[in-house]
Amino acid sequence: MIDAILHKPPAPLRGLNGAIPAELERIILKCLDKEPENRYQSAKELVVDLRRLEVKSTGVAVAVPLRKRPRWWLVLSIGGTGVCALIAAALLLWPRFTHNQNAGLPALRWEQLTNFNDSAEIPALSRDGKLVAFVRGPVVLEFLRTRARSGSISAGRPTLPTHEDRP
Repeated sequence: MIDAILHKPPAPLRGLNGAIPAELERIILKCLDKEPENRYQSAKELVVDLRRLEVKSTGVAVAVPLRKRPRWWLVLSIGGTGVCALIAAALLLWPRFTHNQNAGLPALRWEQLTNFNDSAEIPALSRDGKLVAFVRGPVVLEFLRTRARSGSISAGRPTLPTHEDRP
């Protein structure tokens, strides 16, 4: 069988089916020719002959095949899709990046709490946050400095001077 495929010509197709046109048989036999140089050298040549056969058999011109779209069309469509995706991501993420962490908190401001002529120093907030305590006057400041030097006030521990402690 392999010898027949390699060396013997194929049986005539019109002998098997009389309805096959002679031109189609010629095209098929050219495809099956034993000598490679006698066959179609490209698929384009085969398509040309098949189109000629179709025009002859139908009498209607064959529609021109669809042209391939240029590659720039593909680049533009992919680029446009990418730009749309970036815009959508920016719109979705915009509130997250522009959200102000302190938007719900009132603005901090400095207010004078006393109308003393001398300075009020070392302010401290009470544990419940309702009161502000501070040291006022040079006599109290000197007292605290003296106690701190003598070691009777330990660092980081609250000290409440009373009127008995005044010099």
